Amino acid sequence: MAPHIPDQLPRDSVPRGVPEVRRVRAREALVDYDRHGDALFSLALLLCRDADRAADAVVAALTRADLTTSALSPDVKRQHLAADLWNRCAGVSQQDQALLGLVVFGGHTYGQAAALIGLPASSAAGRLRTLLHRA
Repeated sequence: MAPHIPDQLPRDSVPRGVPEVRRVRAREALVDYDRHGDALFSLALLLCRDADRAADAVVAALTRADLTTSALSPDVKRQHLAADLWNRCAGVSQQDQALLGLVVFGGHTYGQAAALIGLPASSAAGRLRTLLHRA
């Protein structure tokens, strides 16, 4: 007799019994994770410097209830998600790490990253140049 293996839901499926609004957001979060998950985790790890905390921050950013921004392009959505990670992890990182992470992994321009961190754009440009030369 063959062992019984419970039906597994496909990856793009959401369990039955979940309200439709949450089902739609859960599907969107899965798409966002497939598209941006690696870059977001790299950014969160850089910002948080702790794998568990980084994973929690990525999940929280991807499942935010108010992030129903399906109409946004993937690049703009990644910028919103990266900014959300910055807000979740800002207290545990250095400005240089955050600046580099937002530009390299978050898809922000140096000016956008500078504004998010609270630096003058010219200062951010100089810091990035120095960081990239050292890398």
